[in-house]
Amino acid sequence: MNLENFKFRVRPLEIVILVIAIVVISFASILIKNYIKGKQLKDMSIAENTTIEEGDTVIVIDDEPAETIAEKEEENNENTSSTPSAPSTNPEPIITDTNNYNKTQKIVIKDGSTGVVEIPAINVLAQITEGSDSETLKNYVGVIEGSSRPGQIGNYALAAHNNIETEIFRDLHKLEEGDLVNVYTQSKMYTYKIVSKYTVYPTQVEVLDKPKDKKEITLITCNYNATQRIVVKGELVSQKRVNLSKM
Repeated sequence: MNLENFKFRVRPLEIVILVIAIVVISFASILIKNYIKGKQLKDMSIAENTTIEEGDTVIVIDDEPAETIAEKEEENNENTSSTPSAPSTNPEPIITDTNNYNKTQKIVIKDGSTGVVEIPAINVLAQITEGSDSETLKNYVGVIEGSSRPGQIGNYALAAHNNIETEIFRDLHKLEEGDLVNVYTQSKMYTYKIVSKYTVYPTQVEVLDKPKDKKEITLITCNYNATQRIVVKGELVSQKRVNLSKM
């Protein structure tokens, strides 16, 4: 064979096969990336099958009915008034589906977390910690600096990523008025009801203002291209004590 006259020829079929191989490899890379993200989210979830490790806190939610805010205010009025008013015979039911929200279950607050947030309507169950910097939001729902505490008058503001890292708030835009948000601390379970949803620009920081007459929760995440922020507001409607044990 005369090597000088040898020419490498690429047939059309070979080109097609090469293109298909590149597409398959790219698609497989995307699937692997999404699997890793999903595993990260699963690892930081607090479902009942979460592995309990040393330093974690286990909260047991019993089946006793939650105390509505109306009942709590009535109790406070009775304690502070010299002439207690007659208790209401029919307090407004804040949580109507008690079978879903007042059942015996276990919630795990991982070591290093300050609490847990649960949003049943969009299947969110995630750990909360202090701070909202990019490093914190890689693994947690973050409490924005200067926020009020859960259950207090003011604004308890939480942030999480939408379409990067663990994507905890990727479906935040799907929440509707009336949906419930549960926040678990080491002493209580607080339930908020969604009252509004809107988008703002990053400079519109007034969404973090603290009302003087409401117990708010604010959930914040970026929109799909990070040019705006999706904001969901809720108000406290009930709270109940929880039993806990430190592992």
